[in-house]
Amino acid sequence: MPRGRLVLCRRACLRGRSRSEVMIDLATLTGAKVVALGEESVAVFSNDDDLADAIVAAADESGEQFWHMPLWDSCVPGSIARSPTLPKHVGAPAHLSHRRTLPLEFAEGKRWAHLDIAGAAWAKSAGGYTPKGATGVGVGTLIDLS
Repeated sequence: MPRGRLVLCRRACLRGRSRSEVMIDLATLTGAKVVALGEESVAVFSNDDDLADAIVAAADESGEQFWHMPLWDSCVPGSIARSPTLPKHVGAPAHLSHRRTLPLEFAEGKRWAHLDIAGAAWAKSAGGYTPKGATGVGVGTLIDLS
């Protein structure tokens, strides 16, 4: 498993033991999101549709483009996370949901959302309010969510 996923899962495990009721992580773990939704959007994966809807609404308010992605049963931890075929799929764009749900296994029953900021985290050129380089995508959404 790539190191970034291990760090994210470890952190989710530690936060899962806290008193917090909601966990939201932001990461650029693969480029599959870019293939699915392009470079300027953020994919939202969540075990709670109300949380995902609130995040997408906050993104709309902040002017960011977020899209709620499905978590089908075949993608939920315990099914795909331990699947012996998972290594065959690493890097395959059609398996965006599979790798995103791994931190859910460590959320320990809390409301959880993963914001896949691949592509959107870095701008190749300046545009709108975003300069070339790191964009800070997700910050405005999280502020509007709170």
